[in-house]
Amino acid sequence: MKNNLKFKKWFEPFEATFRDLVNKNRDLSGAKNPFPMSMTIRGSDAVYDSHGVYEIETLLRSALNIAPSIDESLIKQIFLHALFSDKLSKKFTLDEFSKLCRQRYSTSQRRTTKKFVVCSGLFIKQPSAIKRLSYEGHLITILKNDSPAAQKFQEARLETISKFENEFSDDAPLFLKIHIEARDGSGAIHQAFRTAEKIRGLMNLAENRHLPKTRVIAGKQIYRGLSKFRYSKYFTVHLPNGKIVPNSNFIYYPEWEKWNRIPHFDEDSRTYKQFEYYLSKSKAKHGLSEEFYKLLELYLEAIDEKNIRAAFLKLWTLVENLTAISGSDNHTKVVDRLLKFTTLERHNFAKMALTNIRLSRNNLVHQGKSEDFSTTQTLIYQLHDYVHFLMRMYLVNDMEFSDLQQFKLFMDLPRDQSILNDRQSLIEKAIQHRNNYP
Repeated sequence: MKNNLKFKKWFEPFEATFRDLVNKNRDLSGAKNPFPMSMTIRGSDAVYDSHGVYEIETLLRSALNIAPSIDESLIKQIFLHALFSDKLSKKFTLDEFSKLCRQRYSTSQRRTTKKFVVCSGLFIKQPSAIKRLSYEGHLITILKNDSPAAQKFQEARLETISKFENEFSDDAPLFLKIHIEARDGSGAIHQAFRTAEKIRGLMNLAENRHLPKTRVIAGKQIYRGLSKFRYSKYFTVHLPNGKIVPNSNFIYYPEWEKWNRIPHFDEDSRTYKQFEYYLSKSKAKHGLSEEFYKLLELYLEAIDEKNIRAAFLKLWTLVENLTAISGSDNHTKVVDRLLKFTTLERHNFAKMALTNIRLSRNNLVHQGKSEDFSTTQTLIYQLHDYVHFLMRMYLVNDMEFSDLQQFKLFMDLPRDQSILNDRQSLIEKAIQHRNNYP
């Protein structure tokens, strides 16, 4: 990531304000106590509201470009290093602050790596076609939950988790182990979790290739989300001998609930064959690769959501990202770009359906008016069709777009064949002219 730990353009006008905020907190906190408990400082004449280091950290997370590969604990270390560095003068610039962040990051990358194993459960029916695979340089093994190779990790894992959740039992049919090299346990678990989520995203993308347009609900109106593949509630980090890494953190899904609809994933299933195809494509680097992984995170967030209205809005947000909508674009642009991927035969119907989806979204966001349960569910399934189609385009990139901007220009081309032919003719003439008169 070329602009890693550099400030975004929108933050540049706030340089003086940010500098003042940092200096006041450095004076109030002191290097020995960078986290003042009181956020309100009372002077003789007025009350001064200190925003505190935590608030500065929150601000920096938005203001700085941060590579997804940097784990949470390292981000905090980077920020604290810059905030309380002796090299940061009272008259520092954003570039100087950014440079200190990058220096701390570079230092962290020079540390030697160690071997770790990150574990969780996987809700797939046995037998699973996946037993062992390599992804992003990490070896992933999937075992039966009660196998001897899983037990020594499982025992240490359950003992640790039971200190925080007394009644937890890992009843997932399969046990996931991610073998990883990292500089510490925190880095290992965050890297492994990102890798595991990418795998889960590809599995769900393969499974959800043909969803129904509507679903009849009998009895209670319960929306479970579109995600079929899930892990256990907790990810834990271990040493190669199975023991928990001392003083290590674990990652968990805060809104996790027991999953009874456990899918098949055997070698003969269409889902597995599609997953293998997606997996191979995801390893190829091309102009839309980086965008795809950002979109895959949004996809998982949308299909995991169990609040039906929130799920609908998250899918629409994903569609806005897939169609490269910018802040100045009207939402009708979403519909226009999506229609480029429909046949002429279905164009009018698709335009009607997408306009209905767009207006339903607007009513929910701006007026708080939502459709009834079954209607919202139908809208979700209709919208997912377009999401899935475009997610596949980003992943496979058959047309070999060099970057997102090129794909955006493609989506804005007219669909009328005669207009395209005329443009092609003009472009060819322009090229010939430039060749003659460079």
